[in-house]
Amino acid sequence: MTTSRNTFLAPRGDGVKGVALPVSQGITVNQGDLVWWNGTTLQQLVLTGLKDSNAQFFTGVADKQSNLGSLCNPAQYPNLYVSPIRAEWSGIWRFHTTPGDTYHELDQVFLGADSQTITNNVAAATGNVGIGGTFHVGDVVTITIDGIQTAYTVVAGATNLAGVAASVAAAINANPGLAGVASAVVDQTTNTQVDITAVKNGVSGNTITLTAAVSGGGATITATASGSKLTGGNANLAYPLGNIHFMIDDINTYQLAAGTLPGGTGTDVPVIIPAPILPALAITS
Repeated sequence: MTTSRNTFLAPRGDGVKGVALPVSQGITVNQGDLVWWNGTTLQQLVLTGLKDSNAQFFTGVADKQSNLGSLCNPAQYPNLYVSPIRAEWSGIWRFHTTPGDTYHELDQVFLGADSQTITNNVAAATGNVGIGGTFHVGDVVTITIDGIQTAYTVVAGATNLAGVAASVAAAINANPGLAGVASAVVDQTTNTQVDITAVKNGVSGNTITLTAAVSGGGATITATASGSKLTGGNANLAYPLGNIHFMIDDINTYQLAAGTLPGGTGTDVPVIIPAPILPALAITS
C-alpha cells in the first residue's frame, strides 16, 4: 500500500512534462505513485501475478492524490470520473528500494512491490561447469555454449584445478563469438566451478545450450555441465521505468563516491523518469 508523498527532486532537460488524465471514482491514486493509462483512466502501476505487464503502458508519476471521496455509487455511475491527475515525466523522483538489491549509477529499474517501489533485480539465465579429476599437460577442456565451442588446453605450470577453472573461464570470456551471448567467472564458493551467465536478462537465456567435454591421451580430468541449457532467466519484469541517478537532496545523502546504495526498508533512491512509453502521451500539458 502507498501513501501520498512528494517524491519530486529535480527536472531534467528542458523541464518536467506531463499530461492531465482522468481517474475513475473508486480508484486510488496517491501522489508519487507510478501510474499507467488503460485507455480510459489512470491507474496505480502494480504487479499482476508478479508480472509488470501493465508497465508497457507506463505514463509517469502522479503529481497529486486522487479524490477518494465517495461522490456516488460507482456501480450506478461507472463512468463518473474525479478531477484529472497530472502524470509527469522528464524529471527525477524518489522511490522506495527493494531489500536485497544493490543499486548502481544508471541502473535500469523496474516496478517493485508497489507503485512507489522499484527494483533492479531482473534475473539472467545461468549454468555452470564443474572441473574435477586429475589433470595433465595437454588435456583439453571444451565448453560449448549456444553451439559455440571454447577449448582450453592445460599447459605446463598449471598447479591445481582452481587454476584450470580460472583459465577455462578466461578462455570463454576471450571468445569473440560469445561476447553477446554469455560470460563466465569462477564460482566464489567452489573455486573449481565455472559459473556461466547469459548476457541478456530474461527468458531468452533459457534457450542457450551448454555442454562440456574433455579430450587428450588418457585424460582423467572431468568437466561436468549443470544441465543441457542455462536456466533461471526471468521475464516477469520486462519494462524498465527509468534509471538510477545518485544525487544529494535535502532529505537523503546518496553514496556518490561509491556509486552504490544497498536497498531495504526506509531507503529511497532517485530515479530519472524519461518520456513515457506511450508515444501519444509524450506531450506537454
